[in-house]
Amino acid sequence: MNSNRDKLPNTRFCNFLIAILTVCLANTAFALDDVPTQDAPNLSDIASVKRYEGAVLVWRDDVNYDEITFPAGRVSYNNNVLKALKTDNRSGSRAMLVYVAPAGRSTLEVMRSHQSQLKTDGFKVLFECADSACGEASALTGGNNFNFANMLFKDAAFSTSRSEAHVCAAGAQITGFRYSLLDNTKTGETLAVMTWRPLIKGYALPCPDELEKHTSVMVFHVQK
Repeated sequence: MNSNRDKLPNTRFCNFLIAILTVCLANTAFALDDVPTQDAPNLSDIASVKRYEGAVLVWRDDVNYDEITFPAGRVSYNNNVLKALKTDNRSGSRAMLVYVAPAGRSTLEVMRSHQSQLKTDGFKVLFECADSACGEASALTGGNNFNFANMLFKDAAFSTSRSEAHVCAAGAQITGFRYSLLDNTKTGETLAVMTWRPLIKGYALPCPDELEKHTSVMVFHVQK
């Protein structure tokens, strides 16, 4: 007669099946399979900043009051210190938004569209740069917070699952980076607009390679 132990499923085999199911479910739940085509739930634009036509809002983070150091000159990283040749300091309510523009639009096209609209609305360009002229701009974020954008925020903003839409939009590395700092003295608003193309292929990211055909946009807004 077989013992009760003989009738129980093989423990190692069960554990193996559980492990396989866990991996499959994780890949299904956390992999971003397609380029986002709709805004993330419960997100909205800043009232005074119009999005690029056809862009999709994938992330927004708000703080009631913050102090921000905006780069207004080339950014360098020396002796573990990230520093801009010139800065503009602002304080007030802060919002940080990430968009994905339609495929085939260059980072320059998207940037110029934002600048044109913002100038019409009373904003003045204080500083702008592109690629190497910006300084440390080969990536949006970095493990040691040593990239251009880290003057504005730390990597914690992108330390969630590497397959969330805004993290995929950041890419492992970036190309075509552009930055513009604008100010509206009448409304007390200051904002930075950043555009870039994310690099996905070859970096083992659970993100769609098609994102490389899309310009990513970040709007960093401070209201006095």
